[in-house]
Amino acid sequence: MESSRRDLLRKIGAGISTAVVIGVAGCTSIRDGSDSNDNGAFEDESDQVGSVSLPIPELKDTQIPNVELQGIQSDSVNGDNDGEMEYVISLQNNGGTGDIIVHLYWTENEESDPENVSYDDLTFAARNELEINEGEETTTTFTETVPEEYEGTWAIVSPASVTAIVANTGEESGDIDVTLLENGEPQGEETVYVEAGDQTEVEFEREYTFEDVSFDIRVDVSEQ
Repeated sequence: MESSRRDLLRKIGAGISTAVVIGVAGCTSIRDGSDSNDNGAFEDESDQVGSVSLPIPELKDTQIPNVELQGIQSDSVNGDNDGEMEYVISLQNNGGTGDIIVHLYWTENEESDPENVSYDDLTFAARNELEINEGEETTTTFTETVPEEYEGTWAIVSPASVTAIVANTGEESGDIDVTLLENGEPQGEETVYVEAGDQTEVEFEREYTFEDVSFDIRVDVSEQ
């Protein structure tokens, strides 16, 4: 049985921008000062004892889910309007692979404007967290008893992870620092050991809320 309640959809993350910052490193030369002249200068390059090659970090990609809510179907579970409803929400990921959170809310006013609603207009009902692959279409289901005082239903989706693909393009293996920045402020840091010529994934678990649509998300990588 189709519900007469109004079911509304909203995506969090439409205003989230992403950028990449690539850190580079070179070689550190080591010299033996005993062979320098009176002014401390080396006579020629043959006096160089050796060099230490550092890992050269490169940020290959930053993956953040960008999920569109395609639709919401609501039906009475028992067919007799006893208040228990099943909500099936269709999702399409137009961004990278990662975790998302789908929130279900009640609202007293079924005519609420989707573009102007605030948290003050909503009452939390439930949430589902799931992983979604790049380009994937999927659904998530809620079964909830609807309080009598509420006339409308809201579904909101938000990204819950940021994944950095980090490579070591240098000739030496080593540690690479990976930092998640939001509006220029560090929000997480991981140190990973990456073999020379190899790459790895670093995932930051973050929950972006209804108020966070203006975040500028960046990932910075550097040698340790």
